[in-house]
Formats: sequence, C-alpha cells, structure tokens
Amino acid sequence: EKLFNLLKNEIPKLKWEVNSKYDSIESFLSRNLNYKNSGIVFCPHVGWKFGVKHIASELSENFENINSLFGIYAGSLEDDDLIDLEQVQNNFKNDALGILIATKAFGMGIDKPNIRFTVHFNMPQSIESFYQEAGRAGRDKDPAYCYILYSPTKIESKDDTITVDKSLMLSFYHNSFRGIEKEKRIMWELLNEITFPQLTLNFKLNEIKNSFDYPINFTLWPKDNPYRLYVNGEEFPKSYGFIGLNNLSVFPESRNDRIIVSLESASHILSQIISLLQEKCPNNVSLINWLTQAKTVDPHPGFERILEEMEIGESKRVVVGFTNDRIQKITNYLSVTNQRWNEAIVTKANNYCFTSEDFINNLKKEFWRATNQNYNFSQNQINQLSTWFYEIRDEQDTYKAIYRLSVIGVVDEYEVDYNSKNIIATITKKSNSSYIESLTNYIGRYVSAEEKLRVPEQILASQGNTVIQKCSGFLAKFVYSKIAAKRLEAINVMESAIVSGLNNGNFEEFVNTYFDSRFTPKLRQFLYDYSIEIVWDFMLKTEGDPDSINHIRGACDRLLVENPDNAAFLLLRSFSRFLIPSYNKNDALSDFNKGWRLFRDLKNWTRKEYLNNLSKFYELIIKYDSSIKFYLDKEIFEEHKTWLKSHNKTFLKELENA
Repeated sequence: EKLFNLLKNEIPKLKWEVNSKYDSIESFLSRNLNYKNSGIVFCPHVGWKFGVKHIASELSENFENINSLFGIYAGSLEDDDLIDLEQVQNNFKNDALGILIATKAFGMGIDKPNIRFTVHFNMPQSIESFYQEAGRAGRDKDPAYCYILYSPTKIESKDDTITVDKSLMLSFYHNSFRGIEKEKRIMWELLNEITFPQLTLNFKLNEIKNSFDYPINFTLWPKDNPYRLYVNGEEFPKSYGFIGLNNLSVFPESRNDRIIVSLESASHILSQIISLLQEKCPNNVSLINWLTQAKTVDPHPGFERILEEMEIGESKRVVVGFTNDRIQKITNYLSVTNQRWNEAIVTKANNYCFTSEDFINNLKKEFWRATNQNYNFSQNQINQLSTWFYEIRDEQDTYKAIYRLSVIGVVDEYEVDYNSKNIIATITKKSNSSYIESLTNYIGRYVSAEEKLRVPEQILASQGNTVIQKCSGFLAKFVYSKIAAKRLEAINVMESAIVSGLNNGNFEEFVNTYFDSRFTPKLRQFLYDYSIEIVWDFMLKTEGDPDSINHIRGACDRLLVENPDNAAFLLLRSFSRFLIPSYNKNDALSDFNKGWRLFRDLKNWTRKEYLNNLSKFYELIIKYDSSIKFYLDKEIFEEHKTWLKSHNKTFLKELENA
C-alpha cells in the first residue's frame, strides 16, 4: 500500500526541475518526454511475498495503464526461459522500461543518468548496501529521491522480539552462517571420510540437462519396473511430456494446466533427449536398466586420514564432491512412507535453515507446495532427520569448509570441475606448529596484539583429538564470534539509522557521518589495539558539542562493523547514544554493558580498577547531560546487586568450609 501511494501520489508531485510538473505516475513515466524518468524498486528476494515477482505482479495489476513499463531483474531469473536478463537490462538502460523491480543483483557498474528514485522494499542489509544501491539515482546531478519502506512491527523470534525487517535480514544472515555445530561437522567430515551422492537418474543425466537452456528434471514412472521417463519443468506439475522406454516413443504434454511449450516444440525436445540418452547409455546395457540402477560411490578417506600416511612436505590431490549423500539418504528414508518425496523438495527445505526444527518445518511446507498434501512426521522420523540435518553438506557448505581448511593450511589450493561437480584439492603434509601458526596469523588480522598472543594456547585447549581438529573447532567458533558478528552488527547499525530517522533524527546526517566522520581516521588506529585512555581522550574531545558527539557515533558505527568487540568503541558509542536525543537508550545500555564486560575480560581488571573507570565514565557523561543519571544509576545498582549476591555466596561457602 505504501509503495502504491508513493508511485501514485507522492513521487510524481515531488519538487523536480523547474519546468517539469507531473500530475500522475503515467505522465511522470511517459516515454514521449524528451527527458525520460525512471526508477528502481529493490526487493529482498525473487519469489515469495515481497519478492521481485510478487511486487511486479501487484504493480502491474494496480497500474494497468503503464504495466508495459515495468521490468523485473534478479540473478536467479537467468534460468527462466521467458526472461532474457540481458534484454531487460538493455531495455531499462535504453529507456524502453520506466521502473525496474530488482534484487540488489541489478545495477553493479550500471551508469544510467536519469534514475529519479530508488525504493528499498525493506531494510537494506547494511549502510554500505543502502549507499551503493541508493547511489544509482541522480547521477545526472538533477533531483533524485531515495526511499526505505520499513515496518516497525515486532514479531517473536527464537530469542527475542524483533522487527519484521530485521527478521528478514536475519534469514539471509542465518543462511550464510548456519551454526558452529554444523560448520564443525562439515569440516570434520572432510577430514575423516568424504561421502558422495549416488549416481542417480538426474545425476547421470546432468550433462543432458545442461545441454538445454531451460530447466529440465527427469522422473521414472512407476517407481517399480518403470517404463516411462517423464521430462518435467522446474516446478511440478509443469511438463514437456514423457518418453516410452520400451519402444522410445515420444508423448508430448497436452494437458492445459501442465503445458510448458507447444506440442511441436515438446516433441522436438523429447526426440533430442532420446538421441542424447542413446549416446550416453553403454552398449551392453539396456536403457531401462541403465536409468534405473543407481550407482553407489564408495566414501573416500578424508584429508586428515590421508595426511597420516604421508611424509612432511609430500603433496596429494583429493577429490571432494560438491555435495554429500545426506539429501539422498533423507529422500530415500521419507519415500518409504510416501513416494512423492523427492530430492528437489528436500533440497529446497534445506535453504534458510538454522536449526533442525527449521528444517523439519521447511520439509512440511515444501512437501505441501509440491504435492498439495500435508505430511506429519513421527517422533522417530523427527529424531533421525534432526541428526541428518547437521550432516547435510550442500555446495555452499563445501566451498566454505574448503576455504576454512585452507586458512588452517590443510588445503593448499583447489580446482573446480563443474562438469563432474567435484572440487580437486591439493593437500601437503605439514608440522602441527605450522597449522597453529597459519591459523594464528589469520586470526591476528581481526584481533588485538594481546589477543593474538593467546591464540596458540587457546587452540591447544580446544576440543579435538588432533591439532588439525582443534584448529578446525577453534576457527569455527572464531568465525561466529568475529566474522558473523560483523555481519550482524551491520544489520543492527542499518536499523539503528532508520529508527533514529523515524524518531526525529537526521537520517542523511547519520549516513554521511558513518562514511565521513572526522574522527574515523584517528580512531581507526585503535581498531584492534585499544585501551580505556582512548575513551577518556575522545569523550573530552567532544566537549559535549552535539555535532562532535554525532561524529563520534558515526565513526564508532562504522568501525564496530569491522570489529564488533572493540570495547573502547562500544563505550564511546554508548556515550554518543546516551547524549543524542533520537537514540533508543536501550541500545546505549547494550553497548555500555558489553564494553565494560570486554574491558574487564581483556585487561583482567580487579573490581577496584573496574569501579574506578566506571566512576570516571559516569562523571564525564553526566557533566554533559545530567539526565543520563536516570539510566546509569539503575544499571550500576543492578551491577552492585549482582556482585553482592556472588560475594555473599562465596563468603558463606568459605565460612562453611572454615
């Protein structure tokens, strides 16, 4: 509704050039103008609600007079035989289209001068993303407007109550970071025993599928003693028809609700497939037998087991499939109770999962979408699926695990064979100290010099039977404490900017100070090596001036995205958030508590040292705004109460033992 209102009532009537006045979106987008206007609506994904397809459909329906001026663009649409992305891009660049509904995949390197507006149909994932995407408007230096449509509505998540927009960003975040436990299991599979999927029908026919420019899936029917090979589209029940395997006859799809192409085109496609099948099928095997016999690929020893048999300095090449056999295992397991389960359903269900509960819920949803049937899991099935979920290794998981193992020094380099869907990794036997040194140097890029010194000791104290296993577990934890935390902080800062703007703050100033704070160059020197003295120095530098405090906030927002655990920056941002009226004080308190906790842990302060520093912070901040006492007094009281409880418990225990 807000998007429709923007296009219908607001955007055409904004303050454009002196001689350009528009009474409607139709006149604003008219292709008869000498200077043609255009805009981009950025969506978070392709399908589903609020995706590119959904928004494009809604706009076309509500703006019938100009629906020919709408185009859609997203990287994953390149498999859609009805959409030529290059043509869409050219049509937009050449002004044949007025509005493009796109994911952030569009526009990298596009220099189109007359984009008059951008609309983000949800919160972007970071200030950088917003700046880059919004920056595609107004490149001709004439007026341009950039919007973010944001919903402050809160929903219940697993651990918290969060906004709808943040929930959507977190779904992408969790799809990239699927949990420490899962990442460790994937790495340990590659170290111990590498499993491969069976060479089933669609895997055997992968080369045939790749011969066509549109998606094709094969299904044998019936499952027992099949005599038909169905050639389906991307989504059930769309089909090209089937091939009769007994006499290799073609039967193009004729049902209106299932037709993809004309009967003539379908017949041609089916005949092409017969020729390709005959080329691939071994001479001494019948086609039906060849198609129905799934070939099991034996597991290969993992990297560490191979390294155990090698000498220091010796190298070997090891084959790793893009995926393992868990999707097939799950599909076969579920097919026992319902034959409509297939690998496509299970694969889709594995997307955007963070827990086994998510996976099981996704399985139910995807099964219903594919079959219009409900499926209820037994408790035994839930238990088995929960175990297998953490063992699923998809292509993204494999690349990630190979990269992690290269950080440790287990993998030297690797090549990708897309035809066989394999990665060929080169491994070289090294000393244990070499693996520790390699990982320590990598981690040293993200932590202070003090923290880096502790890394070798922390690695050796980690779980695992060998140094490589200890390194793998330690790296997985580090990725989530540092790398994943950076991505999460970027989401938090983006939402903080939006909320500040909605609460009478200056959003434009927020973005500008994020990139151009005068304090950023000086503070960057202390990104990983910091002390409490930095806090006092920069608090005093502001002298309570609102502009200086805002610049401190901008610098800390940006630098905390790079290192979310910089205690000094957290306290400085807490200081600025307390003093800027438009900021939520709960966010300020969150920074306040995390900053002090990190300082105490890193510097090993005694309670007396901590209280002395806390008192100094308290005195400095209330010097600039005494009303902040209300928040800090409550927080300090709670801290004292917690300490007193702990102290009394320890004292009574000692008294008991005396």
